[in-house]
Amino acid sequence: MTIKSSGHNKTLEALRRMERNFRNSLDDSPLGHRIVKTDGDCVYANANILEMHGYSSLDEFGKTPAKQRRTPESYAYIMERKERILRGESIPDNYEMSIVRKDGKIRHLQVWVKKVLWDGETYHHLIYQDITERKRTQEALRESEEKYRTLVENATDFIFMIDEYHKILSSNRATSRLWGKEPSEIEGKRIADLFPGEIATQNSEDINQVFRTGEALRSERKMIVGDKDF
Repeated sequence: MTIKSSGHNKTLEALRRMERNFRNSLDDSPLGHRIVKTDGDCVYANANILEMHGYSSLDEFGKTPAKQRRTPESYAYIMERKERILRGESIPDNYEMSIVRKDGKIRHLQVWVKKVLWDGETYHHLIYQDITERKRTQEALRESEEKYRTLVENATDFIFMIDEYHKILSSNRATSRLWGKEPSEIEGKRIADLFPGEIATQNSEDINQVFRTGEALRSERKMIVGDKDF
């Protein structure tokens, strides 16, 4: 006959209570959560992860091949991660991946992986955050910046980007043609290095006003660059 102490029973009950609380927190989490065995079998997925993938049940989710649920690039990366794990290599505990929903739409996720005790065994806890909108915003910003750079680079007016210390950070082709210098010869210089004394002083006053007020300023003045009169 085996007799267990009350202290042992209290410990077991405390562990069960902690696990119930843990599962409840996963169920209600705004993030997607999966608990996965070492061999890759999914033993738990919360409602949010199913919603991300467009499936109505864990059974339906589990029966869909992983290759079908991921883009080719992401599937190849996951396979590479598994191979590296088997070789005992160290791999990042967070990464980005792209999934294919049941309806065929692509979503982008940020994934974190950590080990967790589940039903008395050590499994992998995968946490997912949908970053699709963030990726779209970043891509839209990148495209906008690229269009802006193209417009500036091809403008017939000469355009500088300067900092509060009047140092030139970037310049366009028109500027290079005007001064007869390569961009690398212009960038890093101060505005005062490129203009005659009086004009440099006026330009400095304009620049200071813009930085002080945060408002755009339009001013016109005649200047001479080399033997060119503007």
